[in-house]
Amino acid sequence: MKVAVVGSKELVVINLQNYIPDRATEIVCGSSKRLDQALLKYASEKGLGFTEVLPDYRTFGRRAPIKQRYDVISAADEVVVFWDGVSQNMKMVIDHCNRVKIPVTVHVLSARNSDIRIVRGPIFNK
Repeated sequence: MKVAVVGSKELVVINLQNYIPDRATEIVCGSSKRLDQALLKYASEKGLGFTEVLPDYRTFGRRAPIKQRYDVISAADEVVVFWDGVSQNMKMVIDHCNRVKIPVTVHVLSARNSDIRIVRGPIFNK
């Protein structure tokens, strides 16, 4: 089963294994560099397929990120959203999933969940 995983740009998710369905065979992503890097590592450790959908600015111009989000959703059987509770982009993803009847699970940043954190600043590759 293909699972799309998207999240607000400033979020970091610790313990991804707690949020990715066990029945996942492939992860589809393309929303946040931090999250995508963690998902690539997770997929390779678990032996899952990995597809990163990138925005096509040449074809779609400034609408490329919107088209990209729809492409990520349409490539999956189920969607997992990590949301800061504010991002309009993630709200749009949630609403679109509900509209086209793709199962969506939303994990919202909260003080009670220490696995989802806000990190600001540059991304460093190790």
